[in-house]
Amino acid sequence: MNSLFLELRFSKLSAILSIIFLFSVSSKAQNTIKGEVVNAEEEPLIGATILWKHDATVNAVADIDGKFSINRSKKSDTLVVSYVGFNTLNFIVNRQDSFLHLHLEVLANLQEVVVTGRLEDSYVSTLNVKNVESLTSCELRKAPCCNLSEPF
Repeated sequence: MNSLFLELRFSKLSAILSIIFLFSVSSKAQNTIKGEVVNAEEEPLIGATILWKHDATVNAVADIDGKFSINRSKKSDTLVVSYVGFNTLNFIVNRQDSFLHLHLEVLANLQEVVVTGRLEDSYVSTLNVKNVESLTSCELRKAPCCNLSEPF
């Protein structure tokens, strides 16, 4: 009788722990949004920046496949997706969204880029000369060898 009571108690305890575990896993999954950032040709945009509009502390960067994972924000429901040379995308996320497929459009077709710059002409020596010795032609003639490439 006592062992039957312990078995029932153990099965109830394991059922309760299983339910708690399932709720914690499902709530954790709802706090993360996954997705990918691509261009018009469905090519991944590596290094695209994804952040919440009013909460820049929660952000992500797209990996080599254009995929990202970002935690949900309590302050905002709008994702800001940006990439160099493309229009910035503001995307409103619904609570039921768990995977996003985001397309960015090219900003403009640049025909030419001109880079101008100027270099200041200045030189600062970092040598700190301690000892200077001067040799005259008379001293060179007194040298014991006749060819300067030979050792002294």
